[in-house]
Amino acid sequence: MPDLASKPSTTNWEDDDDDSGFPAPLVTNNPDGTKTVITYRVNPETGKKVKAIQKIKTTVVKERVNPAVAERKRWSKFGLERGSRPGPDVKTTSVGENTPLKLIVGWKESKEEKVEVSKTEAAKVKAITCRTCGGEHFTSRCPYKDRLPTTDIAAESNVSTPRTATPEPSAAPAASAGPTKSAYVPPHLRRAGASGRGDGEKMSTYRDRDDSATLRVSNIGEDVTEDDLGRLFERFGRIQRLYLAKERETNRSKGYAFISYYDVNNATRACERMNGRGFENLILRVEFSKKT
Repeated sequence: MPDLASKPSTTNWEDDDDDSGFPAPLVTNNPDGTKTVITYRVNPETGKKVKAIQKIKTTVVKERVNPAVAERKRWSKFGLERGSRPGPDVKTTSVGENTPLKLIVGWKESKEEKVEVSKTEAAKVKAITCRTCGGEHFTSRCPYKDRLPTTDIAAESNVSTPRTATPEPSAAPAASAGPTKSAYVPPHLRRAGASGRGDGEKMSTYRDRDDSATLRVSNIGEDVTEDDLGRLFERFGRIQRLYLAKERETNRSKGYAFISYYDVNNATRACERMNGRGFENLILRVEFSKKT
């Protein structure tokens, strides 16, 4: 009886495919240059035999490269890469993404256009003018809106301000009826012309105001806001005005503020109680405001 265990098994996957009953794939070359491949397999969903016909077309793609690049591709590798296959090896070479380079004609002109656009935008920003002090900020954010009267600059261009001697009362209506020349009116003279006072009697409104109940608070932290100062000082009496100086770029406190009360007694009591008091890790300095 022959020893079956002594004979090694020679079965492989090709023999398994032949034993399955499927014929070998049939490849046919067509006259138009394509190939037709016929194969058989089992559909895993239905379990039935399926005949698959594939038509393959081979396309040759020619790529034009620089002659110097083609010459470098034919170089033989050296060093640790000696004997390796052509092209980069992922084990020793890190290949990044291709960065397309687009050469533009007239890039200097486009750069000059961008500079002109930036200048135009800067001019639009400078066109913002405060109606109170004439600064480059909005009227609602003017730090002097409580000290100076609000006057529309657009309306001032149509207002005539004679620089010569005051005309006679009888000639004044005739002079105002005719065409006038626009002229700049200083802020402290804008209200004086309407009241009919002379040049010697013209004074600004903020100089006539009584600031005897105004306190100057200094040594304030950068993170302090108007609401913080209002809650801190309103317990001594009604506050008429509160102005906190801020940086234009960062909108943070500059370290000082002005607080005006309706009553001088309230201002005196607030100065006595709050001067030298600690607030936000700093010692406040409170004193009465002095006119400059």
